[in-house]
Amino acid sequence: MSGFGAIVLAGIFWSSVGLFARFLSAYQLNPFYMVVLRTLCAVSCLGIYLAVFKRQWLVIDRRDVGRFLRAGVVTIVLAHPALFMSLQANTIAVATILLYTAPFYVVVLSRFLYSEAITGRKCLALLLALLGLALVVNIFDLSNLAVTPMGLGIGLLAGFLQGVQTLVMKDVSTRYHATTALFYTFSSGLIILWLVLLVFKISMPVTLPGPAWLGVVGVGIITTLTPFLLFTWGLQRTEAGIASIASMLEPITAALLGYFVLGEHLAPIQIVGMALMLAGIAIVALPKKDSNKHEQSLF
Repeated sequence: MSGFGAIVLAGIFWSSVGLFARFLSAYQLNPFYMVVLRTLCAVSCLGIYLAVFKRQWLVIDRRDVGRFLRAGVVTIVLAHPALFMSLQANTIAVATILLYTAPFYVVVLSRFLYSEAITGRKCLALLLALLGLALVVNIFDLSNLAVTPMGLGIGLLAGFLQGVQTLVMKDVSTRYHATTALFYTFSSGLIILWLVLLVFKISMPVTLPGPAWLGVVGVGIITTLTPFLLFTWGLQRTEAGIASIASMLEPITAALLGYFVLGEHLAPIQIVGMALMLAGIAIVALPKKDSNKHEQSLF
């Protein structure tokens, strides 16, 4: 599997989070508690696998501890809660659009952090994907666009943190196997988030009904462990900017799951939007005409 293919597959797995969120919403779980549970499930699976089969992958350079702490804070403590807060402060359409400003930040910042060129192909792909996303979430339905200044700020922050998350994961994934990078990133983030919740005295119930635990395991494995492993593995083989654009397949798959599984309506304009998004993703997926030549950077 190519790195690009792994990232696309990660987006497909991420798209199923809505199904689990719909199921778990009946239990009225605190969003921060949900982040802790899904991360704890992923860390436990990774830890067992490494301890039993790949103990040598548990060894890391002491100088990289700071990198994992930084990645853990951005990913678990900041990015995930910001997304939940944005979904609470905005409509799903607005929150989704603001979240997927992330590729803009990734494309620009990776130019300076990893010397990745900002090419015309990337810009065209990003514009097509964002225009398609606007149609998929029906952003032009003005009755669905009640945005408060706080909601706008939180949404933009969530998008920025989503972009920074890609960059910090790129940083750790270039040094270690994807399993190792994810284990230490999630472990450090989980510990710090748990401490934050204890300091602010946010309740963490330990008793849940059996069906709720099945949902938690599903969220932990299907929408957290599997896609992040695929995404981290793909980042080792793909530019951060291209990876961020490729991950935009997630809202397409989410809309299709909503249609086929939950019986949600899918308007013709949304289908057009999906086609535009797929066109944008395909543009960055297509090989260069001449593999011996680098695309000219616009900046």
